[in-house]
Amino acid sequence: MALRLGAVAGLTAVLTGLPIADAAAAASSNFGTGGDGQVINLLARLTSRTDLDLGDPGFDQGDEEVFTDDLLRDSVKVGHDGGVCTVLTVEPDGSSESQCAATFSLPGGQIAAQGLIRLPATGQAEFDIAITGGTGKYRKARGHISGTFLNATDTELAIHVTH
Repeated sequence: MALRLGAVAGLTAVLTGLPIADAAAAASSNFGTGGDGQVINLLARLTSRTDLDLGDPGFDQGDEEVFTDDLLRDSVKVGHDGGVCTVLTVEPDGSSESQCAATFSLPGGQIAAQGLIRLPATGQAEFDIAITGGTGKYRKARGHISGTFLNATDTELAIHVTH
């Protein structure tokens, strides 16, 4: 999911897709063919983002971010995602929490996910959100997606799927 929130005045966070791992480690994933569970390791690379300043001017409660990403494995595009995050809280230190929902389109189906994502004022942000359903090969999917924001455009994702 994404998911990336941008803040004005130097507070920039990327809330994009989801989770952890190095693309080379993803080679063992079979995109949902067989077995009771698997981990799909991908890199989400931002392709578009729109920040909506919906409340008071500046980064505050109610602002939204709409985003899309390419999903890469070994630098090859294997899917895409899209989502929206709504800012719930912004603390005086610049940290924030948002509710995010995203859909990941992969070979054989889609995976839907949502959850709360906390962005620290400084340092690397990580998240873990719930898989809420899917289509095609993923129609009975459950599990979670872990993510690490690497920079303003890239997020490592580990999609933990059980069937």
